Amino acid sequence: MHLTINLRRGAAAAALLAVGVSAAPAPGEVSCENNASNGSVYTAQNAQFDILCGVDYAGGDMAAQGVATFAECITLCDSTPGCVNVAFAPWGMCWLKNKNMTPSSNPGIWTAKSKAGLSGLTCVDNFSDKKTYTSPSGAAFEIACGVDYAGGDMSAQNTASFKECVDLCGITAGCVDVAYAAPTCYLKNILTTARAVGHVWSALRKDADPLTCENSQWDAREFTTEDKRVYLIGCGDDYAGGDMAAVDSASFEACLDACDAADGCVNVAYVAPRCYLKNVSNSPREGTHVW
Repeated sequence: MHLTINLRRGAAAAALLAVGVSAAPAPGEVSCENNASNGSVYTAQNAQFDILCGVDYAGGDMAAQGVATFAECITLCDSTPGCVNVAFAPWGMCWLKNKNMTPSSNPGIWTAKSKAGLSGLTCVDNFSDKKTYTSPSGAAFEIACGVDYAGGDMSAQNTASFKECVDLCGITAGCVDVAYAAPTCYLKNILTTARAVGHVWSALRKDADPLTCENSQWDAREFTTEDKRVYLIGCGDDYAGGDMAAVDSASFEACLDACDAADGCVNVAYVAPRCYLKNVSNSPREGTHVW
């Protein structure tokens, strides 16, 4: 009995010792235990990654997922479009990032930074921002990184890349803009007010010249509808009152078409998606949200 008790105490002591001391990584395993892999290069299927122990590029997160190992975290980044580095917490959390922010010291984080050069259509590090991309259909788009034109969605589906999302807009009737939040691609038929949203990649169709008051694009210009009626566009002007009806319209142009079809309509006020048809033109007053 005395011998059994001593053995149990010895096992307990060994267990406590194991908790207090980190095991060395297995040969070939990528790990920041005792800075084992710090400064090394890890080769994944598609790219190589610099291993940086105790370094964090805070921010730029595109996704977070629980994983079992550092290698699994790196593999996840390697297979995710737009991922340029990962932050791994050894208790099992992996953050995928699409921006290389300013590095800072963080002993609890293991980082793997992709060595792959940026190419193609991407907003990683704003690589394609403000550039013009021409899709296979011939449609030209201006890229806007970190910008979202919220609302105006006509459909949404997953695409493998930003390029595939933009190309889809190029062949979709009525599409004037896309918002890409990987892997979801939002096709839009209305241009609303732009706002800064860091994780969203937008592409604005340039050749469509859609009727819009975004950035006062059509202010004080004349627009001719399919029925050959000519309207003078006033961005930020509201002729309050005189409403004869209100309908939902997918676009500013569709609102004018509704006026064409309504007997007595002489004016519209468009607050997307609501279109107010008017049979009286009262004195204009400022209404910044009104087209």
